[in-house]
Amino acid sequence: MMTRLSHHLHHGSGADFCAPGQHQHGAASVRLLRDEGLLEFRRGRGVHVAGTPERGAVLAKAREFVQVGRRHGYDPEELIDLIRQLSP
Repeated sequence: MMTRLSHHLHHGSGADFCAPGQHQHGAASVRLLRDEGLLEFRRGRGVHVAGTPERGAVLAKAREFVQVGRRHGYDPEELIDLIRQLSP
């Protein structure tokens, strides 16, 4: 992953990190990886790899869960309760 990221940052293309038909520049690719939970920005300390693709996939679904819950009127505590009920 980091080799692809480095390549696209140097060449100004983030096509491999975008949906088909979309084109973004390197900075947008880095933001996308951050939003997926794969990179962490630390003020004054740079950018660090924060997780794995698997963690990024779970984080994306968690965000989706929270968005759907909010649309249906659930508050954060109710969503947490739902997760606890689903956990063994």
